[in-house]
Amino acid sequence: MNRQQLLEIIKEVFPDARFDPSDISLGLGSFPQWDSLGNFNLLLQVEAIAGIRFSSEEISEIKSLAGIIASLERRGIYAD
Repeated sequence: MNRQQLLEIIKEVFPDARFDPSDISLGLGSFPQWDSLGNFNLLLQVEAIAGIRFSSEEISEIKSLAGIIASLERRGIYAD
């Protein structure tokens, strides 16, 4: 998985959101749709596409694009 794929997932989960794709700090609250439920749905979609499962601890801690990337890097499945 790479950054472009993550951005496509964000666009899919939040189709009406307007954001700067170069902003690594994108996360919870970056736009109205990215609330706690939106974050959960985003993580579910990342899991489905990447073929992984986040632990319950990760789900409670990951709140940003940078956090998703870090988790994928720890698994060795992220390359930018």
